[in-house]
Amino acid sequence: MSVKTDVDLNTEDCMRTKWKLFLKQKTRTLLKLLELRHGKRELPCYAEKNFIFVDNKFEDYFEQIKFAFELGLLDVRNTLLVAKFYRTNFYKTQEAAAKIGLKTHFYYYNNQIPSISNKVVFYPYNAQINCRLILNRRACHVFLTHGESNKKSSVNRMVRLYDYIIASGDISCDRYLENGVLSQSDLQDGRVIKVGTALSASCFDYLNPHGDNTCVAYLPTWEGGNEEENFSSLASPYIAHFLISLCAKLGEKNIIIKAHPNLGGRIKRYHKHLAGLIETLRLNDIRVYVESSNKEAKKSAANVPENMSIKIGVCDVSASEFMLAAKKIPTILLINGEKEFFSTKKYMGLRKKFVVNINNRQKIDGFLERPLLKDDLAVFVDNLHEYAFSDTRREESKALELCQGFFGFQNELTEKTSSA
Repeated sequence: MSVKTDVDLNTEDCMRTKWKLFLKQKTRTLLKLLELRHGKRELPCYAEKNFIFVDNKFEDYFEQIKFAFELGLLDVRNTLLVAKFYRTNFYKTQEAAAKIGLKTHFYYYNNQIPSISNKVVFYPYNAQINCRLILNRRACHVFLTHGESNKKSSVNRMVRLYDYIIASGDISCDRYLENGVLSQSDLQDGRVIKVGTALSASCFDYLNPHGDNTCVAYLPTWEGGNEEENFSSLASPYIAHFLISLCAKLGEKNIIIKAHPNLGGRIKRYHKHLAGLIETLRLNDIRVYVESSNKEAKKSAANVPENMSIKIGVCDVSASEFMLAAKKIPTILLINGEKEFFSTKKYMGLRKKFVVNINNRQKIDGFLERPLLKDDLAVFVDNLHEYAFSDTRREESKALELCQGFFGFQNELTEKTSSA
């Protein structure tokens, strides 16, 4: 007769807990689906003045929008999340929203969307359904976006349809102008509202910016909604060579990896690309720490020490470079020479020394041969921070004015409604 050890019992308890959670997720999702498809169609009236509207099927999209509440752009007490029901993300979205006290309304059919009249509606994504909602001129429509970046989505012509556009700073305005999305008169009319770093999701807040234990941060983006928008460096045959060589150049033995929450959402093998990269780095005596929902990656990584600080970041074309710039952490940008990204002339002038084509071995080696001077990095990140986030001394007041301004719009909307 075999006797179970403490390890065996703990493993069984862990498996039992996971199975219970799985059943709970599936049951709640199924019950919600049945309710939406076959239940009562009477819509509740919501007192919240602000709606944040989302039609997104990816599992972890809430991670991309919760910054609006964490940084004070939106108040959970006065905001309702209206979200399209998808089996892939319903449970996670509901749980994540509940954690921060955000009320939710899920819809399956378009006629289950609550009335938006006399509301301020924020849109973090340019979904097709947005066009229908924007036709309601008794509401104020605001493009919130889900982060500052040079991807194609940042110059989507659909932006013109919104009443107001939230932007981080001058770089956003220049990008809209240079790509013909908005005109100078749009800017002069106040349609673009700059809120500084309040538009950048926080990252690595658990690290000590002055810690003695330094590292390189690598933030790969996901594979995009289509191949034209795939800027992920994970598929490059040279990414491991670049990171290993960069660490050797800087005398670093630590890498922390933060992958995009949508990684593998379109092409599953990107999870394996990440896990394989981690294993290769470890085989080259580099300590790897990971912040990722990817289970395969977590198997190959350890917990991050509290005294860790980031010496330099390595980013793809994505919001991650601006997330680090908000913390004044310098970055190296990895690009695919064949893919077009939508920067500005001034940005490229600032960035030119710190950009490398990750699919060209010759250019990679040429970049690694050049010195990375600390003073050059400091000047670069200071200039990028000023350009991307405008006058940082007024960031908090801008965010406050933003909220007060939107509350002020309620009076305008009420007057328009009563006079109509």
